[in-house]
Amino acid sequence: MYKISIVGLDNTGKSSVVNALEKIEGIDTIRLSYHGDNVSGMSRFFARYVNRLVLFGEINNLKYFTGAAYFTYLFPYFFEQKVKKLSRVLISDRDPIIDTLCYFDFYLNSGLQMHAKKPLKFFLENLFSYPNSFIYFDITPEISNQRNNKFKQLHDGLIYLSRLKDLFDESMFNVEKKGIPVIRINVNSKSLEEITDEVRFYVKKSLENRSF
Repeated sequence: MYKISIVGLDNTGKSSVVNALEKIEGIDTIRLSYHGDNVSGMSRFFARYVNRLVLFGEINNLKYFTGAAYFTYLFPYFFEQKVKKLSRVLISDRDPIIDTLCYFDFYLNSGLQMHAKKPLKFFLENLFSYPNSFIYFDITPEISNQRNNKFKQLHDGLIYLSRLKDLFDESMFNVEKKGIPVIRINVNSKSLEEITDEVRFYVKKSLENRSF
């Protein structure tokens, strides 16, 4: 299996692009933001309740609760990946290692981070594997904020988005040091169609260059 994770701040079109890629023969996808199309019934079940937990935390301004709720996104990902373990190519709109660590760092207090981040990283890296490559949707916090036409989440303020962007930038730098390719796409001024075309081109090129 060749795995690709699409990561980045909110409002970049990650889920929409992954949805468009489902039409390419030989590609399977995992979408956690819009879980209704997931094959695994357990994945749909967990994703539905995880989304509700996150929304509850956001509405009530419960930062630590929301951080813990984001951690539970691992469950729907785990079950959907298990069902699709024989896929030729698997593309997701979230990475179980990178997204979990970034949001963990943002939502939980510094004392807990200091004691729990290394064990959590060890746990994630042993439960899941890093993808063969990342596609990083690079966007400025200002434009991410401008594009938000839905309920404001706790991390949607400019200061918080800037912090999250720093965390994603650092994570992509670290995975590149591991030898994992990172394709960076600047999505600040591109339409969803243009972004989708770039990702589709990269995915098809990856398929042509690999023997399965």
